[in-house]
This record gives sequence, structure tokens and C-alpha cells, in this order.
Amino acid sequence: MISAELHDVVRRFVDAEFSIGGLEDWLAPRLPLFLQFPHSPDARVVGAIELALAEYSDGMRDEASLRSYLRQALARHTPLIVDWQPRSS
Repeated sequence: MISAELHDVVRRFVDAEFSIGGLEDWLAPRLPLFLQFPHSPDARVVGAIELALAEYSDGMRDEASLRSYLRQALARHTPLIVDWQPRSS
């Protein structure tokens, strides 16, 4: 399972709710957090994002291919949703 926030941001990017630059701007300051545990689902999704962005920058992918690739990467993971409401006695 990946974090709900990461899932939501990738889904919004895939659905064209914001640009490639918006995805990069959101991801860059959070990379250390997501890569803290390199074998975690979050790290795998972030790795897929980074690979796809590098391929896009090198001209190996167009924007539609980038969104499609990340849609497939997202489909392999469900979001982790935590209910933080305290229990009543």
C-alpha cells in the first residue's frame, strides 16, 4: 500500500489536474521522506515517477505516455488510509 497523499497526487496528475512541472514541484521536497525506506511501496512508486520523468526529459516519452505509465504504476498499489479518530469509551 502507498500513502494516501502520494496516491492522490499521482492520480490527479494522471487525470491531468496539474502539469508535469506541478508533479515535479510537489515531489522534489518530499523525495527524502519517500525514499527513507527504499523497498517500500512509496519508494517504488516514486522510483517509477522519477524514471518516467527522466525518460520524458530525454525525449523517450511524450506527456500522454508519461501519464499512461504512471496510471499503470498506480494501479499496482492501493492507498493506505488511516483513521486517526480516538476511540470513545
